[in-house]
Amino acid sequence: MNLRREIQAYTRACEHLLSLDQQLTDEERDLLEYYLSELSRKYLSEKPTVRLRYPEATAVEPSAT
Repeated sequence: MNLRREIQAYTRACEHLLSLDQQLTDEERDLLEYYLSELSRKYLSEKPTVRLRYPEATAVEPSAT
């Protein structure tokens, strides 16, 4: 497979993060979420692959009508 250096470095970084046994801090999670969202929007916009989980506080409750 002939990949750009940037993609190879990104893949290695992702593999390393996936292998960690420790939890990420909120700041680290926010940073990852930002870049995953931006990369998905820019390069995968026709086929979204990232689903973001939102805190329960932002959940929309169905209206009782």
